[in-house]
Amino acid sequence: MKILRLWVLLAGIFPGLIFTAAATAKEKQLTLEDIVFDAKYLAEMLGPKTLVQTDLKEASILKVLKKAKLDQKTQVMFVPAEATPAKVAERINPQYPKQLRFGRDSGSASFLVLVGTDGQVQNLYCYKYDERLMTLAAAMALVQWKFEPLKFGETALPVLTTVVLDYNATNMAMREAYIEGETFSNIVGPGRQSNQPQMGSPK
Repeated sequence: MKILRLWVLLAGIFPGLIFTAAATAKEKQLTLEDIVFDAKYLAEMLGPKTLVQTDLKEASILKVLKKAKLDQKTQVMFVPAEATPAKVAERINPQYPKQLRFGRDSGSASFLVLVGTDGQVQNLYCYKYDERLMTLAAAMALVQWKFEPLKFGETALPVLTTVVLDYNATNMAMREAYIEGETFSNIVGPGRQSNQPQMGSPK
């Protein structure tokens, strides 16, 4: 029974892996900003069924998916209790733009992150944020994260999870500054300090 259910699950999930960000980028030279704030690029990556791993209440995550119109593209399936949830294996700390570090005392950015079977971030969408450029800096780091993928038995599965990154202006001032005059697209790199991310866990 479990084997049958797994194959039904796989049939619905893996078609979404056919679409890649690289393929989409051939039609248009996309920037990270294009992708992060537009849910349609994440929608292109989803199959008929999508496993969701989150700490949000069911009603809350469904509201997020509906607002992003992702519910029109895929059927949401919450990660079953018997599955081994995805978790962060390697993280890159955001390097926030120096001129923005004192603009706010604190803030956060909330992301939907699609993690592939290899643990790589395949796509992401920011559904809530306090400061746009801070969010872009966070996203530039987040796309480089590595995860231990979701597993059902010995089979790795793609999963849509939630990640919330917090920032604090006081702590930012203590981090290693990027080089003056460096373009925004080049400021990503390991930071000295970082708040722990809040990542979704299975329902």
